[in-house]
Amino acid sequence: MARLQQPDSSSTEGGPGEVVALKPYAIGTAARLAGIPPETVRIWERRYGLLDPGRTEGGHRLYSEGDVSLLRAVKVLLDAGMRIGAVARMPHEQIMDEASRRATVTATPVVERSSPLIDEIVTAARDLDERRAATLLDRPLLLAPGDEVVRAVYLPLLARVGELWHLGRLPIASEHLVEKMVTARIHAVLQATPQPGGGRLALCACPAGERHEVGLLAAALSLKSAGFGVTLLGADLPANELESAVHKVAPSMVVLAVASAPAENDARLLAVLDRPPLTDIPLILGGLRAHALAARLKRRSHVVERIDDIADVARAVAR
Repeated sequence: MARLQQPDSSSTEGGPGEVVALKPYAIGTAARLAGIPPETVRIWERRYGLLDPGRTEGGHRLYSEGDVSLLRAVKVLLDAGMRIGAVARMPHEQIMDEASRRATVTATPVVERSSPLIDEIVTAARDLDERRAATLLDRPLLLAPGDEVVRAVYLPLLARVGELWHLGRLPIASEHLVEKMVTARIHAVLQATPQPGGGRLALCACPAGERHEVGLLAAALSLKSAGFGVTLLGADLPANELESAVHKVAPSMVVLAVASAPAENDARLLAVLDRPPLTDIPLILGGLRAHALAARLKRRSHVVERIDDIADVARAVAR
């Protein structure tokens, strides 16, 4: 599994048993994620009433994930030659449907061109050019489904950046920049993916000391896309909180990402995983330390090495 690795905890809210949601975006962030200048967004709101964002007490605009998705969809239609006046008169649902239809037609070429795009992003990261990197990271989201972009662009990008860093060919600052930016985008795609109704639920978390959440987010997205409900508890979850969450939500499986958590934290985690209620629930482990942790468990667990495999494993083991 690719590093089973969030924006900083200050950028999220929620608790055990809740799906963690990003806080609303300021206009600059929303516009950047959509690939549109902030002033253009303001004009569309003022002239066409395209969006009606929330406001802070100080009057600053706050945009939801749905607002960002709508802006991306509008950009797809404008790039296809439509005029903003015509697009703005369309119901939002029609804008999303039409953009989705057009994106589906162009999705395959985006995936096929992922290698040159990754090269460009690496170059921007090496220069610490965050604006250029953001533009390049957001481009495929305008043309292909989010889960496909994660699989075909973001995860290979992280693997490439990690390899270059280990070879001494990319500074750690550049690696951190890419991981931060990719984590935020995978989180956004995950939150924009509808939660399946009913059925089996996966409880996803990183244990205490594990602060790299990218792999966990990608695994949660794969599970959601495959029809599993997801309760995402995020990074650095103490073992007793994991146990409490299992009592509360009674999941069909527990998914843990263990990439770089200190080994000294294992004792408490192993104690919880090796007693009820955890022993009554299938356990899926991923990340660089997954095999080592599984070898110390008395109970059965399932180690997943590739994100692409997690849905199949989940279908096989979910109670």
